[in-house]
Amino acid sequence: MKSLAALAAAACLTASAVVAQAATISSPALPTLHATDFEGGNLFNTTGACYVRNVGKTPAGVNVKFFQNFGVELASSFQNCNQAPLPPGRTCVALINDLPDDVVFSCSATIAGSAKNIRASIEQRGITVNGLEVLLAEELR
Repeated sequence: MKSLAALAAAACLTASAVVAQAATISSPALPTLHATDFEGGNLFNTTGACYVRNVGKTPAGVNVKFFQNFGVELASSFQNCNQAPLPPGRTCVALINDLPDDVVFSCSATIAGSAKNIRASIEQRGITVNGLEVLLAEELR
Protein backbone atom coordinates (compact mmCIF):
# COMPACT_ATOMS: atom_id res chain seq x y z
CA MET A 1 0.00 0.00 0.00
CA LYS A 2 2.85 2.40 0.88
CA SER A 3 4.63 1.67 -2.39
CA LEU A 4 1.41 2.35 -4.33
CA ALA A 5 1.02 5.72 -2.59
CA ALA A 6 4.66 6.57 -3.27
CA LEU A 7 4.23 5.61 -6.93
CA ALA A 8 1.12 7.80 -7.23
CA ALA A 9 2.95 10.73 -5.63
CA ALA A 10 5.88 10.32 -8.00
CA ALA A 11 3.52 10.23 -11.00
CA CYS A 12 1.83 13.48 -9.84
CA LEU A 13 5.20 15.22 -9.39
CA THR A 14 6.37 14.09 -12.83
CA ALA A 15 3.14 15.26 -14.47
CA SER A 16 3.32 18.67 -12.78
CA ALA A 17 6.94 19.08 -13.87
CA VAL A 18 5.94 18.47 -17.49
CA VAL A 19 3.09 20.99 -17.30
CA ALA A 20 5.32 23.57 -15.62
CA GLN A 21 7.73 23.60 -18.56
CA ALA A 22 5.34 25.35 -20.96
CA ALA A 23 5.88 29.08 -21.48
CA THR A 24 3.41 31.58 -22.91
CA ILE A 25 4.21 34.88 -24.59
CA SER A 26 1.47 37.33 -25.53
CA SER A 27 1.02 40.57 -27.39
CA PRO A 28 -0.59 43.66 -25.97
CA ALA A 29 -4.20 44.18 -27.05
CA LEU A 30 -4.42 46.09 -30.34
CA PRO A 31 -7.58 48.07 -31.15
CA THR A 32 -9.34 47.40 -34.44
CA LEU A 33 -10.83 50.20 -36.50
CA HIS A 34 -13.90 51.13 -38.46
CA ALA A 35 -13.29 51.62 -42.16
CA THR A 36 -14.18 55.29 -41.69
CA ASP A 37 -11.42 55.71 -39.06
CA PHE A 38 -8.60 55.08 -41.51
CA GLU A 39 -6.67 58.13 -42.62
CA GLY A 40 -4.82 58.09 -45.90
CA GLY A 41 -7.21 56.28 -48.21
CA ASN A 42 -10.05 53.82 -48.35
CA LEU A 43 -9.85 50.93 -45.92
CA PHE A 44 -11.87 47.92 -47.02
CA ASN A 45 -11.11 45.56 -44.15
CA THR A 46 -8.59 44.79 -41.40
CA THR A 47 -6.66 41.56 -41.03
CA GLY A 48 -4.31 40.18 -38.39
CA ALA A 49 -1.05 38.26 -38.51
CA CYS A 50 1.01 36.64 -35.77
CA TYR A 51 4.56 35.56 -36.68
CA VAL A 52 6.60 33.18 -34.50
CA ARG A 53 10.30 32.50 -35.18
CA ASN A 54 12.54 29.88 -33.59
CA VAL A 55 16.04 31.36 -33.24
CA GLY A 56 17.29 28.35 -31.25
CA LYS A 57 19.09 25.20 -32.34
CA THR A 58 16.34 22.66 -31.54
CA PRO A 59 12.71 22.34 -32.68
CA ALA A 60 10.08 24.02 -30.49
CA GLY A 61 6.45 23.00 -30.08
CA VAL A 62 4.30 26.10 -30.58
CA ASN A 63 0.55 26.70 -30.25
CA VAL A 64 -0.64 30.09 -31.52
CA LYS A 65 -4.06 31.61 -30.80
CA PHE A 66 -5.81 34.92 -31.36
CA PHE A 67 -8.07 36.53 -28.77
CA GLN A 68 -10.66 39.29 -28.88
CA ASN A 69 -11.56 41.54 -25.96
CA PHE A 70 -9.23 39.89 -23.44
CA GLY A 71 -10.24 36.25 -23.63
CA VAL A 72 -12.69 35.36 -26.41
CA GLU A 73 -10.76 33.16 -28.85
CA LEU A 74 -10.84 34.15 -32.54
CA ALA A 75 -10.50 31.43 -35.16
CA SER A 76 -7.49 31.70 -37.45
CA SER A 77 -8.16 31.83 -41.18
CA PHE A 78 -4.79 30.14 -41.75
CA GLN A 79 -1.99 28.93 -39.53
CA ASN A 80 1.04 26.68 -39.96
CA CYS A 81 2.29 26.81 -36.35
CA ASN A 82 0.26 24.29 -34.39
CA GLN A 83 0.64 21.01 -36.33
CA ALA A 84 4.32 20.18 -35.80
CA PRO A 85 7.32 21.51 -33.87
CA LEU A 86 8.83 24.67 -35.37
CA PRO A 87 12.29 23.81 -36.75
CA PRO A 88 15.33 25.93 -35.85
CA GLY A 89 15.66 29.09 -37.95
CA ARG A 90 12.08 28.86 -39.25
CA THR A 91 9.07 31.15 -38.92
CA CYS A 92 5.42 30.18 -38.79
CA VAL A 93 2.37 32.42 -39.15
CA ALA A 94 -1.25 32.57 -38.03
CA LEU A 95 -3.62 34.83 -39.99
CA ILE A 96 -7.11 36.28 -39.58
CA ASN A 97 -8.67 37.52 -42.81
CA ASP A 98 -11.42 39.66 -41.27
CA LEU A 99 -11.01 41.26 -37.85
CA PRO A 100 -14.18 42.50 -36.14
CA ASP A 101 -14.62 46.28 -35.90
CA ASP A 102 -14.31 48.14 -32.58
CA VAL A 103 -12.68 45.42 -30.49
CA VAL A 104 -9.17 44.71 -29.26
CA PHE A 105 -7.33 41.61 -30.39
CA SER A 106 -4.14 39.92 -29.32
CA CYS A 107 -1.97 36.93 -30.11
CA SER A 108 -0.65 34.33 -27.69
CA ALA A 109 1.98 31.65 -28.31
CA THR A 110 2.38 28.74 -25.91
CA ILE A 111 5.75 27.08 -26.24
CA ALA A 112 6.52 23.55 -25.07
CA GLY A 113 9.56 24.33 -22.96
CA SER A 114 11.35 27.64 -22.69
CA ALA A 115 10.45 30.74 -24.72
CA LYS A 116 14.09 31.91 -24.60
CA ASN A 117 14.69 31.18 -28.29
CA ILE A 118 11.30 32.28 -29.59
CA ARG A 119 10.65 35.69 -31.15
CA ALA A 120 7.14 36.70 -32.13
CA SER A 121 5.19 39.70 -33.38
CA ILE A 122 1.63 40.66 -34.18
CA GLU A 123 0.41 42.93 -36.97
CA GLN A 124 -2.89 44.56 -37.78
CA ARG A 125 -3.13 45.23 -41.48
CA GLY A 126 -5.53 47.29 -43.53
CA ILE A 127 -6.68 46.15 -46.93
CA THR A 128 -6.53 49.27 -49.10
CA VAL A 129 -6.79 50.03 -52.81
CA ASN A 130 -2.97 49.70 -52.87
CA GLY A 131 -2.87 46.32 -51.09
CA LEU A 132 -2.05 45.42 -47.49
CA GLU A 133 -0.73 48.14 -45.21
CA VAL A 134 0.57 47.47 -41.68
CA LEU A 135 -1.40 49.71 -39.32
CA LEU A 136 -0.08 48.48 -35.93
CA ALA A 137 2.66 46.05 -34.91
CA GLU A 138 3.95 44.83 -31.53
CA GLU A 139 6.27 42.15 -30.18
CA LEU A 140 5.01 39.32 -28.00
CA ARG A 141 6.54 39.13 -24.53
